[in-house]
Amino acid sequence: IIEYPRPDYDDQYRTMSTMTYDSGGNQSGGGSLGEQITNFISSSGIAVFSKSWCPYCKKAKDLLDKYGTPYKVWELDLEANGDLVQAKLLEISGQKTVPNIYINKKHIGGFSDLKSLDDAGALKALVVKEESNYLNPGEQVTTFINSNAIALFSKSWCPYCKKAKELLDGYGADYKVWELDLEAEGELLQAKLLEISGQKTVPNIFINKNHIGGFSDLKSLDDAGAFESTGRKR
Repeated sequence: IIEYPRPDYDDQYRTMSTMTYDSGGNQSGGGSLGEQITNFISSSGIAVFSKSWCPYCKKAKDLLDKYGTPYKVWELDLEANGDLVQAKLLEISGQKTVPNIYINKKHIGGFSDLKSLDDAGALKALVVKEESNYLNPGEQVTTFINSNAIALFSKSWCPYCKKAKELLDGYGADYKVWELDLEAEGELLQAKLLEISGQKTVPNIFINKNHIGGFSDLKSLDDAGAFESTGRKR
């Protein structure tokens, strides 16, 4: 067994929050592990499942960085239930090792597969195609709002964000959370969100594409009995 040193974790690669799961493998306020994995693959032009200490994962990132293409990484060893995530990923992809790479929702494989594509000159074509599909921060924000019945922009450490999630959970609401502090472009995303909503704080909540506001606004709706009709899971 060869043990590799575990380098310091580079925040530029962090795109998935450390999540809490129940015994069934479900995240509070989110879908099953399988749904989270497929959503990550579907919402990322280039999705890399990785472990922060893995030398071949670093090689894959370095290769993608060579082309300057945007990609997202899920560091499985930094998840409380990383082993469960990796087991579910094995079911989905048929691959049990990392890096496990998808481009445009298609399974590529590991670093050796990515390198083979590059050696054949095919990786650049995929990368250029992906760059043309890249959404800028403003487009990412509006897409998130428009594609989710309840969209909650949050920061993982924020106590009022936690209160908003707990209120939504109480109704069994189907909502999606975007933790801005865990995004490399988090400040840009929040600036665009300010332009769109006129609100600079989190939580910043939209229901059916309508801006609700923060936790106090959500609580006011709840106190007035108005949230149950708009926020209950259908």
